[in-house]
Amino acid sequence: MRPDFHDFKYDWMVWVVWQKAQQKENFRDLLLSTGDAQIYEVVKGDAVWAVWPDENGVMQGGNGMGEILMMIRDCLRNNTEPSYNKDLLNQSGIYFLGERLVF
Repeated sequence: MRPDFHDFKYDWMVWVVWQKAQQKENFRDLLLSTGDAQIYEVVKGDAVWAVWPDENGVMQGGNGMGEILMMIRDCLRNNTEPSYNKDLLNQSGIYFLGERLVF
């Protein structure tokens, strides 16, 4: 993993999930089929992307992925683009298959 990944990981993940929603009809339809349900990724110990219940049943963790999925769902419904820091991603110099991505 890149040593600076923590600097742009949230914006990167928003962009990646948005691209998937734009390109994969089955993913987009599945996301829209969730209605207004809260979305959680449950993975014990993943303090950034997921949640897990502690011994008292209280959810712990950041639920970053669930929040991103719900934001993308709202954007699909409202025909808007999600908010992410394009300048930060451009400054991060992200390459895919040898090509630098431009955001």
